[in-house]
Formats: sequence, C-alpha cells, structure tokens
Amino acid sequence: MWFDVLLDDDRSEWDPEMMPDPRVIHYWDTERALANWIPQQEAYKSLTFGPFAWDQYFLYGPEAVWVDVPAPLISSGHTVLNKRKRLEKTLLPLIPER
Repeated sequence: MWFDVLLDDDRSEWDPEMMPDPRVIHYWDTERALANWIPQQEAYKSLTFGPFAWDQYFLYGPEAVWVDVPAPLISSGHTVLNKRKRLEKTLLPLIPER
C-alpha cells in the first residue's frame, strides 16, 4: 500500500519496478483509508507509531482471513528498510518454488 507522506513522495515519482515480481500487487491509498484504520484497531495499537501507519509492513500467510482485522499476523516491522532482513526471513518460506 502506497501513499504520500513526505514532501518528495509523489505517485508520479514512484517506481513500480521496485518490487518487480508479478505476484506483487501495488495499491495506492490516496485517502490514507487503510493507513488511518490500522492504528485504530486494538490488535495493531502496539505495532503502529503515530496517527497513521506508514513505512511499516504487516505480513500474513496464505491461511490469513479478514474477519474484523486480518489474521493471523506472521510478522510486522517499522521501518521497512530497517526490518528488511526480518521481512525477508519470514517471507521467503511462504513463496513457493518456481
């Protein structure tokens, strides 16, 4: 999920090839609907920082379902750049062999 936060964040400057895998789907949350919703959920309050969720990841496996909130959460981190190794470690086992 992508949206503008910093002054130089702009969709026209965004590179969709940043994650070129065809299984990746990019969404643009112009109104920050999801970014604002996440910190309001009890399940996410201890995982978010500030009034909206940004520069974080929430990783769910193939068995995840969304009832009230998506679950089960496998891993989360903030900032994405700082937690990229953890994300990679938990994501790779979920990716089937090609």
